[in-house]
Amino acid sequence: MLFLLLYISLHYHHLFSSIMVSYLVLCLAVQAAFVAAQYELRRTYNASNFAEKFRFVETALENDPTGGFVNYVSHATAVSKGLFRVLDGTSDQGEDQIFIGVDNSTVLPSTSTGRDSLRLEALETIDVGLLIADIAHMPGNQCGIWPAFWTYNFQEDPISEIDIIEGVGFQVDNTISLHTCDTCRFSASTDTTGTDLRTNCGLGGNCASTLNNGAGCGVTSPVNTASFGDEFNAVGGGVYALQLEPGDGTDGILKIWNFERDSIPFDITDGTPDPSSWGRPVVSFEQQNGGCEIGRIFHGQTLIINIEVCGEAFTDAVWQGDEVCNKYSSCPSFISDNPEKLSDVYWLFNSIKLYS
Repeated sequence: MLFLLLYISLHYHHLFSSIMVSYLVLCLAVQAAFVAAQYELRRTYNASNFAEKFRFVETALENDPTGGFVNYVSHATAVSKGLFRVLDGTSDQGEDQIFIGVDNSTVLPSTSTGRDSLRLEALETIDVGLLIADIAHMPGNQCGIWPAFWTYNFQEDPISEIDIIEGVGFQVDNTISLHTCDTCRFSASTDTTGTDLRTNCGLGGNCASTLNNGAGCGVTSPVNTASFGDEFNAVGGGVYALQLEPGDGTDGILKIWNFERDSIPFDITDGTPDPSSWGRPVVSFEQQNGGCEIGRIFHGQTLIINIEVCGEAFTDAVWQGDEVCNKYSSCPSFISDNPEKLSDVYWLFNSIKLYS
C-alpha cells in the first residue's frame, strides 16, 4: 500500500508539474501574441505614395492662417521647382526618401508676397493609434523659419490641435503643445522627461479671434536630446512617436516620444512597436480635471507638415530682439534677399506609419 501511495504521489506530482509548465508556456505565448497584436500597421506614407496621400495647400486658394511671408504652392509647382521630390536610395537602409523644402534660389522682388514653400495635409484622419515618423532631416535653424509637424481637427467638433514638432528661428529644443477650446488642464507627471510645463490647453476667448492662451499646454523637450533643428540633423535625425488612445472618459492616453537615430527601439525598426517598453515619454498628458476627455476632444486629426516663413511667431518685437536676425530690418526683407541661407531648410522623411 505504501509503495502504491508513493507511486501515485510521484505520478500526479509529475503530471501536475507538466500541466503547470504547459500552462506557463501558454501564458507566455498568449502574452507575446498580445504584445505583437497590440498594434498592427494600418497606413504607411513613404516615397511610393506620399504625393497621393497628402493634399498640397495653395496660398493662392487659401489664406495662410498664421500670416506668413509665404507662398504655399501646388504639387505640380513643387515638383517643377524641386521643392518636393523623391531621393532615390539615399536612406541609411538604401531606401527612397521624401524631400519637402522651400525655394532657396530666388531673390524676391519688393512686390513679392512670400517665398515658395509647402504645406501638406494628409487625406486620411487619425482617431486612435500609434503614429511613428522616421525623419532623417528637419528644417535647420535659421532666421524667419517656423517648421511644424502637427495635427488638427478641421471639423472643429471641438477644436483640437497636437503640435508634435514645432520651433522657430534658432530654437534648440522642440516644443510640444496641445490647443483646445475646452477648459483642458493637464497635470505634471514624474513619468516624463519634458521641461517647462504649461498646464492650460484652453485657447480662451471665443477660440476664433480672441486668444488668451496661444501657447497652449505642453512641454519643452529636455536639453541634450537632439530634438529640433540643427542638433536633430547632426545625429542623423530620428523618430517621433505619438500614442493616441481615447480610453473611456478621462482615462485616455496622449503621449509623445523622441528617439535619436542611434537610440531607436528595435521594435520600431522591426515593425512591432510596443510603447510599454520605450521608457519615459517626453510628455504624457495626464488628466487634471473632469472636462477633458482625450477621445472626445482629440479625434478626426489631420496630419500636417509645413514650413512657415515669418508669420505670427516673428513679430517686430521678436525680430528686433534677436541679435542675429536684427541685422536685417524685418523678417520679410531677410527672407527676400538671402535665398542661399535657406539651403538647409527642408524635411527629409524615410516614412510615416500609423499602427492601431
